[in-house]
Amino acid sequence: MPWRIGCFGRQMPQNVQTMSPMMQRKLHERHGIRVSSESLRQWMMAAGLWQSRAQRRRVHQPRLRRESLAELIQIDGSEHRWFEDRGPVCTLLVFIDDATGKLMQMRFVDSESTQAYFAALQDYLQTHGRPVAFYSDKRSIFRVNRTEARTCHGMTQFGRALCELNIEIICANSSQAKGRVERANRTLQDRLVKELRLAGIRDIAAANAFLPGFIEAHNLRFAQAPARSDDLHRPLNLPASRLSDILCLRDQRQVGSNLVVHYERRKFILDDSDHERSAIGSNISGPSQRDTTSETAISSHPYNSPPSAYGCGDMCR
Repeated sequence: MPWRIGCFGRQMPQNVQTMSPMMQRKLHERHGIRVSSESLRQWMMAAGLWQSRAQRRRVHQPRLRRESLAELIQIDGSEHRWFEDRGPVCTLLVFIDDATGKLMQMRFVDSESTQAYFAALQDYLQTHGRPVAFYSDKRSIFRVNRTEARTCHGMTQFGRALCELNIEIICANSSQAKGRVERANRTLQDRLVKELRLAGIRDIAAANAFLPGFIEAHNLRFAQAPARSDDLHRPLNLPASRLSDILCLRDQRQVGSNLVVHYERRKFILDDSDHERSAIGSNISGPSQRDTTSETAISSHPYNSPPSAYGCGDMCR
C-alpha cells in the first residue's frame, strides 16, 4: 500500500487515526500494515494527526485581577524551614487579596489542618469581616475529593463553616490558577525568612507576634490600588460564642423516631417535648470528640437554641 505523507491521513484507517504511534502493532494485526513506530509518528505529525509533547504543552494565560478588595481572597499553606536551623519546620498560612495583592492574614502553624485554618479564619473575620469568596486548592480540607465519602451535607468541615457564614469557596484546578498566593509564598520564603533571622525568632509564638508589623510594612511597599475603590467585606454581625460554634469540628447524627441519637457507642435521649419531636428525622449537629468548643444544636434550625436537655442512656452493645 503506498504510504505517501501527503495522503497519509486520507489512506490511514479511520478507527486508528487518533491512536498513539505505539499502536503500530494494531495496524499490523487488523490491517496488515507493517511500519515502525518512529516512521508512523513522523507521518502522523506531517498529516496533522499527532502532536509532540512540546506542541501539546498547555499555555496558562494570566487571569485578570478581581476589581474590588475582598471580592476574592486566595488562601494557601507553605511548609518551609521558616526558622532555618533555629527551630522546627512549620507551615505559614497565607490569605492574600486577589485585587490588590495585599497580605490580609498570615499565621504560623505546625501543619495544614482544618483546626489551623479555623483559627486563621477567625482572626481574619474579626479583623476584616466576611469576604465574598475564598480561592483555594483542592486539598481535602476544602473539598470532598472521595466520591465514596459519606457526609450528611457533602462538604468538608471548612466548607460547612463557610456556608454558614455565607462565604463562597472556589477550588482551583491548578497551582497556576492561584498564582497570586503561590508567588507570594516564594517571596515570603526569601524575605520573611531573613526578617525572622534578623529578629532572632525561633518559635511559632514569637513569629506570630512578629507578623502584624511585617504585613503592614509589606503591604505599604507592594500592595496595588484596586480597579474599583469598593471594599466588599461584610460585617460579621455574630457574637464571639456563635462564631466559635461555627468554626469547630462538628458531627451530624439523625434523630430517631424514639427521640434517641446514637453517637460514639452511646445513646443520647432527648426530652419528650414538642420542640424535640419536631426534630425527628432531622440531623443533630454537635461538636466532634476532637473539638469540644460548641454545644449541640438542631441543624435544620441552626440559629435556634439547642434542645433543652439530654439524658445519657446505657452504652450500646
